Amino acid sequence: MKIFNLLKKKIRQSLSAVNFSFKSWEKVIITISVLLFAISFTIYLTDFPIRKYIFGMTEDNGQTVVGQVHAKSGNLRRQLSGQMEFEPLPSDANLYNMDTVVTGPDSDAKLKFENDGSVELGENTMVRLAFQPSLAVGNISRKSDSRLDVVSGKVTGKAGKQKLVIKSQDKVITLTPHTETTMRVKIKPAHPSSQTSSSSETVIDKPTPSLPEQATPKKPIELHTVEHTSRDIPEPPRELTPKPKKSKPHAEHSERLTLISPQPGEIFSVENFSKNAEKSVHFAWELGPPLTHSRLTVWKIEKGSSKDNKRRTQIHQSMMHAEDGKTKAGLTIKTPGSFEWEVTGPKGEILLTPGSSHSSFKVASSFRGIRVLTPLVEGNPISNPNVTLRWSKYPGASNYHIWIGKTSSSSSTIFEKEVNQPQFTFNRSKLLINKLYYQISAELDNGFVVSSNMEKFGTPSAQPSLVKPPNNMLITPAILKKENFQIVMSWPMTKSADTYEIEIAKDPDFKQPYLKKTLTENFFILPEPPQTKYWWRVRSMSGNSEIQIGKVYSFTVTN
Repeated sequence: MKIFNLLKKKIRQSLSAVNFSFKSWEKVIITISVLLFAISFTIYLTDFPIRKYIFGMTEDNGQTVVGQVHAKSGNLRRQLSGQMEFEPLPSDANLYNMDTVVTGPDSDAKLKFENDGSVELGENTMVRLAFQPSLAVGNISRKSDSRLDVVSGKVTGKAGKQKLVIKSQDKVITLTPHTETTMRVKIKPAHPSSQTSSSSETVIDKPTPSLPEQATPKKPIELHTVEHTSRDIPEPPRELTPKPKKSKPHAEHSERLTLISPQPGEIFSVENFSKNAEKSVHFAWELGPPLTHSRLTVWKIEKGSSKDNKRRTQIHQSMMHAEDGKTKAGLTIKTPGSFEWEVTGPKGEILLTPGSSHSSFKVASSFRGIRVLTPLVEGNPISNPNVTLRWSKYPGASNYHIWIGKTSSSSSTIFEKEVNQPQFTFNRSKLLINKLYYQISAELDNGFVVSSNMEKFGTPSAQPSLVKPPNNMLITPAILKKENFQIVMSWPMTKSADTYEIEIAKDPDFKQPYLKKTLTENFFILPEPPQTKYWWRVRSMSGNSEIQIGKVYSFTVTN
């Protein structure tokens, strides 16, 4: 007790020796410190939203709001950051940073972000919102980066006033303001014996400049093969479960599909001179084990109301069985145009493929099928006869289009005519030329256009008259010596002739021919012939027509 009293006495003496007087600036610092402590303690107790009023961050239930559900159809769920379960996500609900959003089968949704960007989610799609917060203090601000980590499914991102970053495993795609792109991510499971994850490849629908992304997500996200998809033509559904259950993988998920034929963009034509205006197209593809059945679907592609739109009509669907992993199918296409085809699993599920599960081909509308018959020439060949163009009737053709021109070029058209019979007669006197080209075509009810080959026809003209040697001329050795021991035979050039045929014989009936040649010139040089009497004649030839035999001249080679 004495020790305690002694200690108490010493403390009082020490305190009395201390000077508690403060300077003015020290008092100011103490006062400010007390006020800051009181304010901080109050904010802590009341949970005052300091980030909202100082840094400009919108909060909801203690989490940063980055957007809203603009529209949805079907099942839409969300996993909040730090939670294990997925909860239903209604329309107009707020979206928080680091949310994981999932759509179910036959479902889709549109998410609208605070920076005017948006994203459309197809069915069976999983994405995570990984936004960097926007800070603002006074006049100093930093804009946020809208980033979307795609886990699986179909995603269409559209940047608003700010850029939108879509991140995959091997690339970071940055959309500049007011641009968009569509991608679809397929899950490619690793082989059971492999300890590493499967590889991935990223392809975007509309390439845009890519900016390197430094931030990495807190949780690793496994991304897989990304393929093109069309906004106008949805792909078949594919099962996706946000929380994978421990079960054996479906057989079709280990399937690999390889399309063989038709090749992408391949063009088919109806066989020339086929009696049926249709085309048989053969499809072939290979399947990896263990699934042995697949489904083939074929669509006809039609142009939409706008330039960039298109619509397709299903024309065939069948279940096919593979033999030794190979599947073949045949389909008769009865209309021309563009077509698309796709191979899926028995229930329409998408199969794993190194390329694509769908392709396209075309069937040309025009083909050769009309057989032209020999034209009929009426009247006297030396006068102006009527000419009848003829052809065989094609099945299903009710009207025929006749094209006649100076040459085989479409720019040299003389006239065109529509007829309902497989023939057409015209008078040569109405034409200013003696040689022409013509082609017959017909448009069938199913859209095909059948035509003939381009034909050449020379209308008859006057028989060329013989000039030299004159008729009944005696050719002596002196004349032969003067002409270098040869005989020059000539006749006038006719306007419509392509070639000339000269005949020389030792009798007037030309039963003992001596020489017969086809020439392009209007003369012929005959080497010194044996001494005897000769008869000769010339006919002009034009296309597939010829002139009747004209006058016959004679000459005699003497001693």
